[in-house]
Amino acid sequence: MSLDEMNTIAPTIVLDRDQTLGSRLRTLGQIFGKEHEAEHWLIRYDAMVEYMWEVCKDAFVPGETATVLVYDNDDRLYVMASQGLPNTLYHANGFSPSLEVAACIEQGEAFISIEERDLERYVGDRIFIISATRDGYVDDPTSYERERSWMESPYWRDLPAVCNGKVSHVGQHWNMEGALERMHVLHALPELLRNPTMVTRDDKRI
Repeated sequence: MSLDEMNTIAPTIVLDRDQTLGSRLRTLGQIFGKEHEAEHWLIRYDAMVEYMWEVCKDAFVPGETATVLVYDNDDRLYVMASQGLPNTLYHANGFSPSLEVAACIEQGEAFISIEERDLERYVGDRIFIISATRDGYVDDPTSYERERSWMESPYWRDLPAVCNGKVSHVGQHWNMEGALERMHVLHALPELLRNPTMVTRDDKRI
């Protein structure tokens, strides 16, 4: 459906998906006359981020790097850079990107497609895999069977993060840029860092 067609149904607001969460919330605040509420939410969110990393400081080693991988429905492997979960993980008191991912962020890349043989270059000390299902339940045949093929390759098995048990499977909502999804990550990340190999389903351990 085109924008003109949607406008015939109801007033339609288009937000740039490349905008930061703060920019999008401030834009919505201006449109709806809720500037104060939007600014208050962002201040509260920033405070919660600082508190979350303080809570997590004993769950990882300072200086650890992390990488977010997505095996998408097009059967291609992606590394997230400046979009999605990395916007929470990469923090002065949190994780750093690997050198290759940092270069992608510098270049303004939201994500890039890589081959299995490139994994060693891009992955960090920890790996977060965005599963094909929303809840991250990797026993689901749709997600797990598709991911298993490259997880059985030597390119994957020999990675330090894999050998050290520092691989986490999370659902698609962990990689979304909405305010509710960001809040979810802040609440769920501390437990995941302490139990990196746990599998989550609707935010419950299984």
